[in-house]
Amino acid sequence: MKEWWQQLAPRERQVLLFGGAALAVILYVFAIRMPAAEAVAELRTHVSQERELVAWMEDSRREIRRLRGQADLSTAGESPHQSLYSLADASAREAGLDSVLSRVEPAGGNGARVNFEDIAFDELVRWLVQLRREHGIIADQVTVRRGTDQGRVNVQLVLEPA
Repeated sequence: MKEWWQQLAPRERQVLLFGGAALAVILYVFAIRMPAAEAVAELRTHVSQERELVAWMEDSRREIRRLRGQADLSTAGESPHQSLYSLADASAREAGLDSVLSRVEPAGGNGARVNFEDIAFDELVRWLVQLRREHGIIADQVTVRRGTDQGRVNVQLVLEPA
C-alpha cells in the first residue's frame, strides 16, 4: 500500500486526500448526524404529545372527580355544593350516631375530620359502608382506640371523596 501511495503523483495524492476527507464528512453527516437529528426531533415530538396526553388525563381526572362528587351528592338529595363535613354530620345523625359524635370539622381542601367517643365498632363500620355506597366517601385516615366497654371504640377519622 505504501509503494502504491509513493508511486502516485503529488496531485493524485492531494485528490485522494481531499476525496477521503469529503467521503468521511459525507458519511458522518448522512450516516450519523442526520439520523441522530431526526431521532431527536421525533423524540421531542413524542414527548410533546405525551405531555399533552398527560395534561388531558389530569383534566379528565379532575372532571371525573367533580362529576362523581356531584352525582354522589345529588343522589342523596343533597346540594352538590354542600361541604363534606356537613354531609358527614348529617349522615351520622341520620344513622343515630349523634349521641357518640363528638366533633365534625373541615380537613384539608374537601375533607372532613370526624371524632366519635365510645361508639360501637359495628355501628361505625355500617356508617362507613353507607357513606361509601351512597355518597362515594371513604375514610382516608383512621385512628381507633379502645373504648370503655368491650366492642366500643374512640375513633378519629378523616373522610374524603373516593
